[in-house]
Amino acid sequence: MKIKKRAIVKHILTPRYRDHLLSEIKKDRYQAQEEMEQLEFQLHKRMKEETDGSRRRFIKDKYEGEMSRRRERIEQASFKESRISALPEDAEIPRETVETYRNVQVGDVWAEISGEEEIIVKDGIVDSIRKRGRTEEDDDFI
Repeated sequence: MKIKKRAIVKHILTPRYRDHLLSEIKKDRYQAQEEMEQLEFQLHKRMKEETDGSRRRFIKDKYEGEMSRRRERIEQASFKESRISALPEDAEIPRETVETYRNVQVGDVWAEISGEEEIIVKDGIVDSIRKRGRTEEDDDFI
């Protein structure tokens, strides 16, 4: 019988991976800034076209909400950038969770099968696969 399990994918922070992450963050920040400038331009254009006061207020609120979301993305990008810059080399960064399948047979030791696994990636190559230690979340089922 096959069972489905979760595995956490962690990346080891190397100089190359740090540069990759910082590059992703800068791209996201740049895109959010570009979108914000475009929204500001569209807002000014729409405000010039609209004469009805209540409609102008609605348009302004809508665009300001979108711009606020972009500002938040920019702030989050700055926060992530500072966190990644501060991390020591060889730190493990959880990036995603994937589903895996495991064969289970009569006679297997459940403790060995049921534990969550971690896939460790170093510079884009799987470096190791290991069992994850028990956490407080695991104890919630007891």
